[in-house]
Formats: sequence, C-alpha cells, structure tokens
Amino acid sequence: MGSRPRVVLFAWASYTLLNVNYAYFAVFLTAYVVFLLSLAGVSQQPLVMHHVLFTAMGGALALGMHALSAHREQLAGLSYSESDSRR
Repeated sequence: MGSRPRVVLFAWASYTLLNVNYAYFAVFLTAYVVFLLSLAGVSQQPLVMHHVLFTAMGGALALGMHALSAHREQLAGLSYSESDSRR
C-alpha cells in the first residue's frame, strides 16, 4: 500500500474515532501527520521520536497539574468529590 492511501485511511480513522476513544484518535492522528509529512519528504524517525517525547512531557505536565489541584483543594478543606459537586 502506498503512502497516499495510508494518509486517507489514517485521516478517516482519526475523524471517525474522535468521539469514540481519544487514545485511538490520537494514534491515528499521529500516523496521519507522520505519513502526510513523509509525502513532503520529511524523515519519519525524528518525527516519531519528537512526538513521543512531547507526548510524554505533556502527560507529565497534566498529571502534575492534576496532583497540584487536588493538593490545593485538600489544603482548602474540600475533598475532591465535594469540589466536583459544587461546580
């Protein structure tokens, strides 16, 4: 299978899975972008490595902010479930 049918397949799959499962959406969107850039002549290996690195950094940042938010609410005397019910 050539690169162009793969681009179309991954674009379709990412659009279809957008509201079903975010993890699958992200996987297919990443594949779509990598294959699209490979059509432009960009090497795939550095793209994949950068994407994995930045995804891990973003995940660590999100987990850290979540922990900080839960800690702030705990210091304020609210349990995590109480703060959700007040919103």
